Amino acid sequence: LLYHECHAELEPIKPLGKFLCVKGVVFFTFWQDLLLAFMAYRGWVFHEHRSWKCFDLVSVVDSSSDFVLIIEMAILAVIQTYVFSSKEYRPNSQDGSSESRKPVKERL
Repeated sequence: LLYHECHAELEPIKPLGKFLCVKGVVFFTFWQDLLLAFMAYRGWVFHEHRSWKCFDLVSVVDSSSDFVLIIEMAILAVIQTYVFSSKEYRPNSQDGSSESRKPVKERL
C-alpha cells in the first residue's frame, strides 16, 4: 500500500528489488531453521554417523543450518550485485537514474 502511494517518488531508487532481497534473507533463514528443527524433532537428521560420533544432535543441526545459510548467502550475493548496483550512483548514468543522487527536496 505504501509502495503504491510513493511509487513516483521512489522510482529512481528502484526499491522493490532491494526490499525483496532483504526480505528474502530473513524469510529463508527463518524457515530453514524451522525446517531443520522439525527434521531433528522427527528424527530425520542423522547425527550418529561413524565420523560424527563426537557431535550431538544440536551441533549437527546448527552446523547444517550454517552450511545452508552460506550457500544462500552466496546466491543472494550474486543477486544483490544486480539489485544494489552502483550504476544508479554514477553521475552520468545511461539509464537516467542519476536523479537519485539529488537531495529529496530538489527532486520534489
